[in-house]
Amino acid sequence: MKQFLLSFLLLCGLAIVPAASGQVDVRVNQIGPYIDLARNVTWANGPGGIGNNYILTPTTPDQGVCLYINNGSATTESASIVFAITGDQAVNSYAGNTGAWSVASQTISDVRILANSVVATYVKLTGTARLTIAINSSGSGAVSPASAFVVLTNSGGCGFAANPAVLPLRMFAGTSFQLTQSYVASACVTNPTAGNVIVSLQSTASGIPAFYLDRVRISSTAAGRVDFVKLSSLGATPTAVTIFNPSMGAGVGAALLAKTEPFGTDPTVSTTVYANNVGANAPIELDVAGFYQRNITGALGLVAVETPANITGTICATIQWSENR
Repeated sequence: MKQFLLSFLLLCGLAIVPAASGQVDVRVNQIGPYIDLARNVTWANGPGGIGNNYILTPTTPDQGVCLYINNGSATTESASIVFAITGDQAVNSYAGNTGAWSVASQTISDVRILANSVVATYVKLTGTARLTIAINSSGSGAVSPASAFVVLTNSGGCGFAANPAVLPLRMFAGTSFQLTQSYVASACVTNPTAGNVIVSLQSTASGIPAFYLDRVRISSTAAGRVDFVKLSSLGATPTAVTIFNPSMGAGVGAALLAKTEPFGTDPTVSTTVYANNVGANAPIELDVAGFYQRNITGALGLVAVETPANITGTICATIQWSENR
């Protein structure tokens, strides 16, 4: 029976290399762009489960990868994913040989896949001779089915492309989490001074499991520097911003709050994520998909668009994000 199973897997383009326990190396011999890593397996690690080290050969040295994980079970499941690369085409094992691989920055921990749903993530890997997608499942062999598929593409994401003049419909692939609703908060400030907030996001005392950024838009009637920043405080007595929910059905209210000037005391900036020299009447857009924060407890200042110096003009900013609750 074991010999039959091995022969069957080889015919399917998969070669399993056993390890001592848990995840095993699965050498994927299929030629892209469409590759099955696992189909209708359990949520366990090891043979017969989704949790294994899938070793692929990219079609080009600069390879984009869309990874889809399908949870066909009736329960929420979770896993961690490591994308590891090597420039040595002779390397064909990962288990017990992780020192031969470099872990890509897009490594993801605690991916949660709701019942009967799919999550997707896109990574761009440059200068890659071999790629390992190591999935470590927190589930068990008693739960099924689970599937994982790869599409090799350099399109820049997983999702749907619209006409160039239309905002693309995106799957927030950079975060790889199942989301609920998306939200937009916009505000304008005239003649902001140093440290003024154009628009910011903050949590309430109830906190939130996670939020995921998508994009930030900034425009100004006068040239000047406008930054996208991470906050370390709430500030005091801000002005509320109305949050728009672009849901095409009955929307769910945002768990986060949006604020703008005037503040009694401006929030404190902990990190400048993007420093932007914005031209007069020359709007910019920042792609911040992949930035997220999880397990937020209590009222906290999160992110903001702010001016580090005075600008004589009107600055407008929009933050778009999604929440997982």
